[in-house]
Amino acid sequence: MSSASSPTHPVEILVARNLLELKVNRDAPLVVACSGGIDSVALTRAVAVRQPLVIAHIDHGLREASSRQEECRCVDCLGEILAAPVMRRGVSPGMITARAAREGRSLEEVAREERYRLLLEILQETARETGADPVLLTAHHLQDQLETFVMKVFSGRSPLGLLGIPRDRWLTGDDEGALVRFRVVRPLLGCRRQELKDYVRQSGLPWFHDPTNDDLLHLRNRVRLRAVPVLEDIFSPSDVALRTASFLQELDLLREGLRALIPPEAWGEFGQQGWSLDAGLFRSLPRAARELVLREAVYRLAPGNRVSFRPFRGLAGEDLSVVAGGLRAFFRDGRLQIRRAVVRPVSIGYLWVVDTELRIRLVCEGRSTVHAVEEAPARRGGWHLGPVIPPVVLRSRRKGERVFQRGKQREVARILESSGVSPLVRACAPVVEDQRGVVALLGQTSPLCIRDGVQYTHDIHARPSGFVTLEVAYEEAEDYAERE
Repeated sequence: MSSASSPTHPVEILVARNLLELKVNRDAPLVVACSGGIDSVALTRAVAVRQPLVIAHIDHGLREASSRQEECRCVDCLGEILAAPVMRRGVSPGMITARAAREGRSLEEVAREERYRLLLEILQETARETGADPVLLTAHHLQDQLETFVMKVFSGRSPLGLLGIPRDRWLTGDDEGALVRFRVVRPLLGCRRQELKDYVRQSGLPWFHDPTNDDLLHLRNRVRLRAVPVLEDIFSPSDVALRTASFLQELDLLREGLRALIPPEAWGEFGQQGWSLDAGLFRSLPRAARELVLREAVYRLAPGNRVSFRPFRGLAGEDLSVVAGGLRAFFRDGRLQIRRAVVRPVSIGYLWVVDTELRIRLVCEGRSTVHAVEEAPARRGGWHLGPVIPPVVLRSRRKGERVFQRGKQREVARILESSGVSPLVRACAPVVEDQRGVVALLGQTSPLCIRDGVQYTHDIHARPSGFVTLEVAYEEAEDYAERE
């Protein structure tokens, strides 16, 4: 399919109509996220009928090599049939599993985070090659909307927040210190899964079944394979999905109407220090309006793309102080204020969210406990470390820590053992971590270990773009070395 033609199949017509409604310019470069599954294959073909595109394929490194190779062959074959280039990015095998276990998070969440990070790289490369901002298309459909709704409702999400999948949103990231934003569009949200299956089978295109979609360890799979069939048996497959979509649209209308009734001054003021709003004005708003105002502030200030609003919800009813998600919220001097948190408390060791600069002094009490006794902006002689992918944290080292060096993941403990540094200094060396994992362990005069592609500079007057500045001082470090 070397050139675009007019859509004729109902799926093609739906995609063309939705792209028109969403005001996706026909001249905009389109990047379609394609896993080789039947849904994304359907989207890829339906878009290719309309205009040229780029296929973006992400290898999550979660399955055995033979299964991942079969998926890659399927996507490559699709690209050849549709005359569409394939841009592929991959995650080191086992990295997502290890990170999820280390951070106490689900595989689904970490995999999603890595997937969008790599898709962002593809979008940035496409933008550089074409000289225009590309639009990312994903194959979420009507049943995905239903599954998301069920998961969010029974996880305690508020109807004042999104309970479904939005038709479009923005994907943000960092490009050498500059903020980049790309639009993400879901043109299949009104389409049933069975329609997509029939479309792909009629077209004779190759597709791949991911066996992890049958794994009941994952919440979405349990909802899809267990909960949704019960609902569809009681009502009917079409009724459940369509009524859910209709309900979500009505909720969107209610939220839009409530937002329109909130006076402009009640949205607060954003500045270099964060966000603030007159406390009296805030309390005069209806409870639901207070929550919407808070949501706007929290989501704009949060250091990462994803943050839970739940810890902040109590602020709509009480004069509380909240520290969560890299933010601090508090009432002071007659105003409600939200700031980026410099210190984030943890149960063991220490953890800082690094904004731009941080200077710390560490006191080591024995071999296993480290306390921060001072924090202040780094002086001109601090470290400049990067490039990094925010959010960046400074934390204590964990057992089994690994860093990417010389082309593969290596154990930090073994690297440190061969460094010749005092065991006590090694024990309290702070770890710098960004979205890609461990960046470096900071020593007294140079990093004890550092990730491939990361550099550090010292005693320079200006911080390079995409770098953070750190200064670490070990209290009486020489005395500790002598005691060893």
